Amino acid sequence: MQVKNAIVSFEWDNGNLDKSYSKHGILPKEMEEVFIDEESIVLPDVKHSQKEARYIIVSRSLSKLYLFVVFTFRRNMVRVISARKMHREEVERYEKIKKIPTFKTEKEERLFWQKANSFDYVDWGKAEHWQFPNLKLTSVPITMRIPASLLDRVKIRAHQKDMSYQTLMKQFIYDAMASFR
Repeated sequence: MQVKNAIVSFEWDNGNLDKSYSKHGILPKEMEEVFIDEESIVLPDVKHSQKEARYIIVSRSLSKLYLFVVFTFRRNMVRVISARKMHREEVERYEKIKKIPTFKTEKEERLFWQKANSFDYVDWGKAEHWQFPNLKLTSVPITMRIPASLLDRVKIRAHQKDMSYQTLMKQFIYDAMASFR
């Protein structure tokens, strides 16, 4: 297992921020979440690593959505190139490996991976588990008004679970959102 301590954040721009959402309904936050799943599998994308090292990560978001994500590193950041949803059966099976085409642009590569079945092109037997212990999901502060008695109950439950009440509230929200899928 490789541990990537130096990687601490994500790099988003107009090219990679909303393409996967507009094509496949995948939010940037969901793409980020696959990097903190301890069950994630990472493969080098050797064929497309001419200008910079490219990688493929397969994992689940916190809402248990299976994703295939192509990414690279820029300085100490992860830069997602493309992402698409995977079916559980796709993760579990291996198919004959096809040659990955050569891409002239990142946009061309992104469009290809949005439609391609990864197991036709990738030898998953060479995959590795990676960990990013210092990588933080992009977050935003919010203000929320809730009854003081409800907050007290959340704080008590969080104390019983030996976690912060903010973390427990996030977990409640993640669990509720997962029930909508």
